[in-house]
Amino acid sequence: MIKNYVLNSKHQSASKWLVLFIDAFIILICFVLSYLIRFNLTLDFNVKMLLLQLPIITGIAVIAFLITGSYKSVIRHTGIRDVYNLFNAICLNSIITHFFSAWFTFFWYCK
Repeated sequence: MIKNYVLNSKHQSASKWLVLFIDAFIILICFVLSYLIRFNLTLDFNVKMLLLQLPIITGIAVIAFLITGSYKSVIRHTGIRDVYNLFNAICLNSIITHFFSAWFTFFWYCK
């Protein structure tokens, strides 16, 4: 039964929502790794702040992926257009993150 399922489903592409979830998970892992690298691979940082920032960063990344539609393409047929969409998603993610960070810093410290 499993053999038939695997053989029959090998021509199907992955769900676009699965691709979006994997992209969001990669962003999440990269953010945690960047925190660890920033603090010399020690846990000598505010973990509560990291846990507060993780859903915000992941949410911004998901919004950027949804706006650009980089998750919609078929993985087997990736081309230059998909690289362009991914580049746009990364740029949009960076712009939104920097804007959100500046806005939060301005209202947090300028009370």
